[in-house]
Amino acid sequence: MKTKDKFSYISIIIAVITLLFSLFRLAPEFKGQLFDSSVFTSMIAAFVGILLGVVITKLLSKKTKRVFLSYPSELRDLALKLEKELESNRINVIRAQEFLNVGDSINEKVNQYIDQVDTMIVLIDRNTKKSQFIQNEINRAIKQGKMIIPLLVEEDKRLIPKSLKSIKYETISNNNILIEELVDKLMTMPNIR
Repeated sequence: MKTKDKFSYISIIIAVITLLFSLFRLAPEFKGQLFDSSVFTSMIAAFVGILLGVVITKLLSKKTKRVFLSYPSELRDLALKLEKELESNRINVIRAQEFLNVGDSINEKVNQYIDQVDTMIVLIDRNTKKSQFIQNEINRAIKQGKMIIPLLVEEDKRLIPKSLKSIKYETISNNNILIEELVDKLMTMPNIR
């Protein structure tokens, strides 16, 4: 769970506790006097707290687009650059290499990550076809019906894996990524969840 989500849920819990505390603390005074200023003020404050918690949760979850970034290890620097650019545009990027721990089942974890995203971006170069991990990631995304955006790093469409041949790709010449276009495309696509 992301830190922002934790704070949102904590704020909701605090607001509910505040409401309950107010009601129990003022219960002896309550005796049918709902509009007594101290009872009413406490209840309004607690409800406002709950509403703020809900609003904060919604606003913080505006980073709704989640992307799985698949790439051969030779393109790590480009992947990190792309991740940074997408994250700065409120797109949550998952790279398996970032979240795998020693002892994790790679296929199991990667499948979990792919299941949680809206889109997969695949960086393609001459090493992509050779990687069984990338082929597995692509197959999982296809099986799950995820949107896949192939980004061809080298000007040779023969490098595109067979499973992606029917999908429109973008070419990234000299590692110049058209971030604005990519962000626009990602943000206008519907969430799959």
